[in-house]
This record gives sequence, C-alpha cells and structure tokens, in this order.
Amino acid sequence: EKPFSQITIHDITDRMDMHRSTFYLHYPNTHALLQELEDDVLSDAQAMVDQHRHEITHGTLRPIFQPILQYIAKNQILFVSLFANNDSSSFVVQVEQLIYKNGSSLILQLYPNAPKEKMDYLLGFLASGLIGLIKTWFESERKLSQEDLVSMADQMVNAVCQELFGECSSAPLSRGDWTSPLEVHSL
Repeated sequence: EKPFSQITIHDITDRMDMHRSTFYLHYPNTHALLQELEDDVLSDAQAMVDQHRHEITHGTLRPIFQPILQYIAKNQILFVSLFANNDSSSFVVQVEQLIYKNGSSLILQLYPNAPKEKMDYLLGFLASGLIGLIKTWFESERKLSQEDLVSMADQMVNAVCQELFGECSSAPLSRGDWTSPLEVHSL
C-alpha cells in the first residue's frame, strides 16, 4: 500500500489489532521486523535447496525450483513487499547471494566440467533473470501457471548452461560428490 520507509509502528499495530507495547516486546523498530521477515524467508529457501538438492537429475533444476516457487506463490503478498522495498532493505541482494552460494554447486552437479572462471558471470546473469521472472510473474497477475513458470525457469537456466558448457552430465552426482559452494567460490 505504501513504501516500507513510510510504514509506522502505529500502522502495523493498528492493522494487526495489537497494542504498541506488544510490538515493542518483540521488535525495537520496523526495520527489525523487516529484517526478521527477510531472514526467515532466506532461511526457508536455503532449507528447501538443502532438502531437494539430492533430487537433481540429468538436465533439470526443477526439484529446486518447484518447492521454492510454491513457497513464493503461497506468500505472494510478503514477496511483493520484500521485492518492492529495495530502499529499506537488502532483500534482493540477499536473494542474489543465496543464488551465488548455492548456484555453483548446483550447476556443477549438472555440468561438472564447467569452467570456474565463467561461474560468477553465469550466476550474476541467472540471479538477475530468476528474480526478474518472479517479479514479472507477479506484475502480470500470475498469468502463467506455477508449473509453466517452473518449466520456463528450468529451460532458460539449462539453455544458458548448455550454450556455455555443452551437454550436462548424464548421471546425477551422489551426495558425497558435491562440492561445497564455498569451496567452488574460492577456486
């Protein structure tokens, strides 16, 4: 309804039908509330990546994309607000960091011979593109189904990776074969 920077504690407590003192028991200010929401969302996203990482098969990141998109769709109002409040938060930057943190190892599961010197460029491109897909989906009032958006994201990521790295590995890597995102980034 209005930018986060203009939202007051009174606005929040009025909407939630709670007393201001109750708000202050949990948060010192509106920015602390925003930070907690962002942290919760990012923690949930990381948990979904960790939970579904082993399900990645030949040529698809769909097992990662599906649960995350379901979560985003279920919490659309929150995500629209988080993406819109770039002035008051660093949510978009934190989402990009989450993609960077996990992206190298996920891409290397499918493309084990991918040159590491191209990975930062690829991840920057993919982070902007995936965030853009979600924002466009919301702006279009979700004209595409969730399944169509998952398919589109998966096809786009794989097309770019195949163009850069050739065909993906024919067999998924086992849990023991993963490279830690921190190890990949430091290489």
